[in-house]
Amino acid sequence: MYRKTKTAILIALAAMAVAGCAPLQDLIDGPSAKAEGLALHQHLLEKQYQSWELWPGTRELAPSEFPHGNFQSTRINPRAARALKYGKELPAGALIVKVEFDGRQRFEALSVMLKQKDGQWLFARYEGDRLAEYPDKEGPCLSCHRGQKSNDYLYLSRAR
Repeated sequence: MYRKTKTAILIALAAMAVAGCAPLQDLIDGPSAKAEGLALHQHLLEKQYQSWELWPGTRELAPSEFPHGNFQSTRINPRAARALKYGKELPAGALIVKVEFDGRQRFEALSVMLKQKDGQWLFARYEGDRLAEYPDKEGPCLSCHRGQKSNDYLYLSRAR
């Protein structure tokens, strides 16, 4: 696991150096595909998403369904945690990270939602060390989450 994480960090740093990637604020403003996807992954690693709070009412290794693995932990960054604590809508910069595990409870993937300034969600998926789905406001993630529009596109408990 350490080797995979180290490799992911090196790949992200190289991509950022080549592409001149910007910080999280630029991702909130609106990303443009692969380089920003790698920058988002780098941000998650730097901010140690594994130590973020669980989404309220969830638990570690909760049973899950397709497409989010057999088990999952749903982590939220401090910005999202503050909003939820005070019953507010999730603001721009809120990050939700589904850490997905297979049937043997081994790490499988990360599914990430980043709330942008325009109020839309940016979706990305990382399998192991690779960016499996580039950051996107459309595509397969939104096609599923669209059914939860009244709950800010979330399948979790009420977002507001």
